Amino acid sequence: QYEYSLPPCSPPKPLALIVGNEAEGLSGEVLSLCDAVVHLPMRGHKNSLNVSVAFGIAAYEVVRRLVGCEE
Repeated sequence: QYEYSLPPCSPPKPLALIVGNEAEGLSGEVLSLCDAVVHLPMRGHKNSLNVSVAFGIAAYEVVRRLVGCEE
């Protein structure tokens, strides 16, 4: 398992973003099937984001990097 922030360019293809719930995250079974685990950096007192917000941020960033790498 690799744990890191999103790479600066060329996210792997094909790509699946899998998100867990705020309380428990992903199960060990699901994590064992993942090639990489990515965390969103956070500041302040919150320990997690709403899952829909976290997915939106991650999806936006992946698309931004894919488009930016093609130019």
